[in-house]
Amino acid sequence: MNRRDFIQATAGSVALLSTAGPSAVTARGQSARPADAASSGQQVLDARRHRYRRYLTEDFLPFHYAHVVDAEYGGFMCTIDRDGTRVADTKRAWYEGRGAWTFAFLHNHIDPDPRHLETARRSVEFILRSRPDEDHFWSPGLSRQGEPLNEPSKRDLYGDCFIAAGIAETGRGLGDERYLKIARELLLKSVRLYDDPNFCPDDRSWLGEDAPPITGMRTLSAWMLFLWVGLALLEGDDDAEVEGIVDRSIDALFDHHLNDDFGLINEVVAHDLQHTGTPYDQFVPPATVNETMWMIMLHAVRRQDQKLLGRAAAHLQRHLEFGWDQAYDGVYMNCFHVDENRFDHNRKGLWAQVESLNALQLLIEQTDLRWAHEWYAKLSGYVLEKWPAEQYGAPLWLDYTDRKVTFEPHWTRADVLHYPRHLMFSLMSMDRMAQAPVRQHRDLAYPTGDFQ
Repeated sequence: MNRRDFIQATAGSVALLSTAGPSAVTARGQSARPADAASSGQQVLDARRHRYRRYLTEDFLPFHYAHVVDAEYGGFMCTIDRDGTRVADTKRAWYEGRGAWTFAFLHNHIDPDPRHLETARRSVEFILRSRPDEDHFWSPGLSRQGEPLNEPSKRDLYGDCFIAAGIAETGRGLGDERYLKIARELLLKSVRLYDDPNFCPDDRSWLGEDAPPITGMRTLSAWMLFLWVGLALLEGDDDAEVEGIVDRSIDALFDHHLNDDFGLINEVVAHDLQHTGTPYDQFVPPATVNETMWMIMLHAVRRQDQKLLGRAAAHLQRHLEFGWDQAYDGVYMNCFHVDENRFDHNRKGLWAQVESLNALQLLIEQTDLRWAHEWYAKLSGYVLEKWPAEQYGAPLWLDYTDRKVTFEPHWTRADVLHYPRHLMFSLMSMDRMAQAPVRQHRDLAYPTGDFQ
């Protein structure tokens, strides 16, 4: 049995979902104890909820409203030092989309303060003023006032996807069909340009400038962003064309990016979805895979698809085990060469940790998979010990660090996506868990003495 067959067999053996709605999914093996039972796991869960809410309301929001949100022109100035000193007042298309999504999602799902939605709306209006034509992507850089600093891009597909997600979530909060229509148009444009065999995103940065350019390359990151935008558009709506893009993205990952030689998912394949016969066939980004599996699992819960959730969970487990730093803990972002066991040992990113944790949070809420509860305890303990900057007298969590997560007193970016998204999805999940019957392995996920 090869690795692909093993993963499929493992996925098929897991009973994951009932026919209940996504917020009330149950599975076999639940304890009959009430949700307020005084178990150690329940106590740690309650403490974790309190800590996460504090990070959101007393750390992320005050810092960003004071230093990042542009009250004068709209949008987000993310080039900020740890003390709030502005390093530059330029803006980036990526961060407008990310920030708009974050503040709109906060309003729509966590805190209905109209200030959050207005912050998102002003960012959307700010970025729409520089909307490119249908054959180009947004200029990556903008002045504080919104003037493009570069020509419209032929390559930066990712920026348009972030913007589409932000506009969709903002439109959902406002009840504005125009915004939702624009977000849908941006997704369809991005897919159309991506399907051009001459499209070249110039993503050689993973392997260095000596890596061969792959014209028309397909990337895991692009499929992931199509998934994210698609899920934002499908929330509460039926749209067969968008649903088709989501399904196509999932099929590409499982059926084509999966490398049967070692049972891992490659970032890059050729335009025809075949492996390239180049060093890209050895390049695996475990953190991006984990983030993508989380999004696939969200889609599976939405559709009540047991098989899909099990398949994504099996790949998550495989890539967690492969991408874990055995010496210093934490999830590596990239493996540059699988056969040579060559990882990016020189740095770690917060996003790699928290997006992996998002996937595990979903699994410990929805399933009784023992390995998921054990991995959640392991990764969450590491994250809460190493990454919050409050232990150094600074706000927020660390962003990028060396392998050992060494604190640097100065930095040049305030994250508007991964940190708050992790807090929000975790809070929503933990709030549901607190009201549900206690699962079989909760004490494993939230052990006594863990970093609460």
